[in-house]
Amino acid sequence: MRVPTVVDLTPSGADSRLTAAGLQGVADFFGSNSCEGLVVSQNPAAGTVVRPGTTVRYRVPFFDPPTPDAECP
Repeated sequence: MRVPTVVDLTPSGADSRLTAAGLQGVADFFGSNSCEGLVVSQNPAAGTVVRPGTTVRYRVPFFDPPTPDAECP
């Protein structure tokens, strides 16, 4: 089976797509100035041939303000 793309999806959308494909999804969240909260990368990459049940890790930024009163740009 081939890994579907989850880039530009929400974490719940990524999990749904991976589960439907017979794969496992694991989110790695990291602090960022981005407010979007969409998947920015994945491993293995989309199109990679893997076995059913393989874990696909994907990275999702969360807003980590530089100051306590900062808001999403």
